[in-house]
Amino acid sequence: MSPEFSAKKLVTREFSIQNSKKIRLDFGQLKARYELLDIVGAYASNPHENIDLTPYVKDETLSHKLTKSDWKITLFGIQQTKQWVKRAAPGGEGMVMDYFDRKSVQHYLNHFDSAFAQTNFPIHPRAFYHDSYEVYGANWTGQFTGAFKQQQGYDLLDYMHILGDTLHPDYPLIMHDTRATLAELLYTEFTRTWTDWSTKYSSLTRNQDHGSPANLLDLYGLSTIPETESFGCSDFDILNLACDPDYEEERFGRPHPLLMKFASSPANLLGKPLVSSETGTWLANHFKVSLRRVKPQIDELFTAGINHIFYHGITYSPEEEGFPGWLFYASTNFGSSSHFWDELPLLNHYIESCQSLLQEAQADNDLLLYFPINDL
Repeated sequence: MSPEFSAKKLVTREFSIQNSKKIRLDFGQLKARYELLDIVGAYASNPHENIDLTPYVKDETLSHKLTKSDWKITLFGIQQTKQWVKRAAPGGEGMVMDYFDRKSVQHYLNHFDSAFAQTNFPIHPRAFYHDSYEVYGANWTGQFTGAFKQQQGYDLLDYMHILGDTLHPDYPLIMHDTRATLAELLYTEFTRTWTDWSTKYSSLTRNQDHGSPANLLDLYGLSTIPETESFGCSDFDILNLACDPDYEEERFGRPHPLLMKFASSPANLLGKPLVSSETGTWLANHFKVSLRRVKPQIDELFTAGINHIFYHGITYSPEEEGFPGWLFYASTNFGSSSHFWDELPLLNHYIESCQSLLQEAQADNDLLLYFPINDL
């Protein structure tokens, strides 16, 4: 991804001007010094006043007369997060895309359109899959201020200096509106764009929305198959069934039915027949997981409304690699080199029996609980 299409973040840079009554700044030099794609706001402050300097920028130069005083200058700039795609497939190396910009998303999807167009037969995958949202630090996009004004009804630039002052009484309000704008952009620019694109190929969508800076219920509602994740080892009260002593709860946490229901609840509400799960992730280190450990994790998913199990994972490994073959770092090994491979059909039969009933059943909930997203 080029800088234009890569994930971005808002950063602040501060410096002092002492006993001065005039300020002159070269934005071109400042952008180069601080590795900024753009500067969207500039403010001067002292204990008595705060001045928005942004209107005084012309041709990349800020020039303005101030009252003689010591001033703190705060710049709000846009910077690439520089997060690279983790464990990219060949040809997929590079920076993570900007999820809050439809042009960036479409630029990414164009690559698949081009690849599919070169085949001699129609491409109709059963579903396109999006893993959990793991775009670290991204909180901005080129169209953000315009989207903010359209959604919130006022200009963020008039209040941007408050974002640099966590003690300001209006800071929680400005942050709320900033996050609400990001949430709406993630919904419209990425999730809906990707969903509409998948429909073009007559394909379903499986989307893991946990981790997203948005209302998960809204995002899951756009998916054909909302997907949750059973990540880590649950501490069940089952005799002689303990988690791997090497399992790091502080690092990985525990699976929680409430998180699972963020996927099943909108599915039930909107009449979606399938709710899936990435299942068995990080139960323990390789070859230390038993099927007795796996089954109650799956039962927990079933009781949370999940009815479509996907193992995590079955890594492709060429036969000539032998034992143990290629292994994925984060998975319980459900592949042919697994120590429970011969017994796995028994668990599969159990899952098949349960899912055949659950997928035909209708949700029958007596209570609908409102999730207070705006209070978070």
